[in-house]
Amino acid sequence: MDISQLLGINPNDSCILCGQICSLTQLEQLGWEEFNNLVHIQNPPYRLVRYYRYNDHSINNLTDGTVYLNDTERFDDCFDCAVDLEYDKFCVQRLKQYCKYFDIEDDGLAIEELPYKIALKLYEYGNEQKAIEAIDNTLDERQKLTIQNFILFVFVAVKQSEDWVPAIVDEIQNEYKEFVDMFKHFKMTCFTTSPYLNRMWATNDSKGFCVEYEIDYKSELYMNLFPVIYSQKRNDFLPLSLNSDKKTSIFDLWQIYFNGLLRKSLHWADQNEWRLIQYESDKKAKNIPFFKAKKIYLGNKMKTEERRTIIAICKEKEIPYVGIVRKANSFDLVDCNANCEDCKNLLSKPL
Repeated sequence: MDISQLLGINPNDSCILCGQICSLTQLEQLGWEEFNNLVHIQNPPYRLVRYYRYNDHSINNLTDGTVYLNDTERFDDCFDCAVDLEYDKFCVQRLKQYCKYFDIEDDGLAIEELPYKIALKLYEYGNEQKAIEAIDNTLDERQKLTIQNFILFVFVAVKQSEDWVPAIVDEIQNEYKEFVDMFKHFKMTCFTTSPYLNRMWATNDSKGFCVEYEIDYKSELYMNLFPVIYSQKRNDFLPLSLNSDKKTSIFDLWQIYFNGLLRKSLHWADQNEWRLIQYESDKKAKNIPFFKAKKIYLGNKMKTEERRTIIAICKEKEIPYVGIVRKANSFDLVDCNANCEDCKNLLSKPL
């Protein structure tokens, strides 16, 4: 059965946000500021936890009080944060925009004629300097710089024996790649609001551990945390790409988050995910300081030595810890009532 039918919702205009079903249209109409108010003030996360595999990186994060800002391409869902923008549509849009910049009437022209008309206009300027001088001064600085780069690229390519039309198409391809690559600057760490999620433990075969963090609701770090919007419908980025050569506005930022960084399929809604998102100019993933660890939850299939390592760190840092077990006659996960020091899996060596 389709997940939308299972949940009894309209797949074309519904989503799940912070565990509640709401309208995608109404949510989008909120805009950036109202959305921030909704998720950070009206519906703040009551708990913030992160599931970890046991490895050197997770041990370092626990020891250093850091989290790792990762590339979205490494997420468990290969469609997560995917850029939905067809190159052909982008190309036509940009060609029409350059026709506008160069005062070319494109009404009634076939798509394949647009590069030729732009090439003819640039040729008429005679050289790149005259073409740059003709740029409309009323445009914003980023637009003027984009047009200038376009002109320089085309003239240089032509001087290197490339034809005008292929040179124009090549630069449009460069602009498309630059637009798509823009999303790679955003780095994330994913959290959820419960340490008792079967799916999350299953990812690591219950051999990892989970960290619950103290939340400083007044910090700048908290304001960079956002809940995921789960839906089946997803808008493409064609409207956003209309502004790809303009200074980024609050509207643009909202579209990047609403249709991209925070959007995920309904099939993952049980994760109730929150994301720490930061823009990195160098596109490098890295560790950053994070909230203090409040409690550690140990997977019930952790290896003995790995469990002992985590417990030793908890004792050194005075962090409470507990094992996770399955509730009797249920699939629910709960805290283990036994003392970890008395666990038969740890008795072989003193703690």
